[in-house]
Amino acid sequence: MWRAPADTPAYRKGPARLAQKEGGSRRRSPAAQGGSSIEAAQIPPATTAARQAAAAVVAGLSSMRTALIDSADELGRIDAVAGDGDHGRGMVKGVTAAVEAATGLAERGAGVSTVLIGAGDAWAAKAGGTSGALWGAGMREAGAHLSDTASDITAEDVSGALRRGLNTIVAIGKAAPGDKTLLDAALPFADALETAIGRGTDLWTAWDEAAAVAHTAALATADLVPKTGRARPLAARSIGTPDAGATSYALCVRSVLSVRTKEHAE
Repeated sequence: MWRAPADTPAYRKGPARLAQKEGGSRRRSPAAQGGSSIEAAQIPPATTAARQAAAAVVAGLSSMRTALIDSADELGRIDAVAGDGDHGRGMVKGVTAAVEAATGLAERGAGVSTVLIGAGDAWAAKAGGTSGALWGAGMREAGAHLSDTASDITAEDVSGALRRGLNTIVAIGKAAPGDKTLLDAALPFADALETAIGRGTDLWTAWDEAAAVAHTAALATADLVPKTGRARPLAARSIGTPDAGATSYALCVRSVLSVRTKEHAE
């Protein structure tokens, strides 16, 4: 049972099959096939603003994939201190699936909500493990906060979507600040982003400031003791080493800034 494939809203592992009895036949769900239910449906209409935001999501995910591939071995080393060392590989699998799904949807004219939901479903289906389920669920909920028919996607919309995604991660993962998880970097990032945007800072500058906060917060997890997840039984070993999930989160949000650099270059 430990090694068996699984496919649930909160956890996916391996090539699980979801059974549906329809006339005695069994059908694989889109998620079990590693894809998104959106991919099999008609793409909802989207405004120009929503399609432009979708293109930004694809670019951001692509930057994250590059950063995670480059750091996969180091993330695995950090994770192996008190875990099984698969965090780097799992993140690469997840983000790669997300990029492929998001790219396919964007090329078909999908808006930012549809693209994020599809990317989240793909991430959860392919990454495996707890972090894969959490990243996928958070991304899906962020997409649900946004609209494909919006005339404009504001900085407040982006921070609101991020917050909704994190709230979902908190609800599913049952972790809290100080438990030595990705939340120890993600929540300070969201707080800093909202604060900067609230005082009138543009999105890219606010994101830059928040990414620096996330990086510092991720490093600070080295002093924490795991209180949840697979690292808890070997908690003492992890003291002095930052959390792999917090580290990868900080890495991801920092990598997104390269999208701005490319835009300026063009």
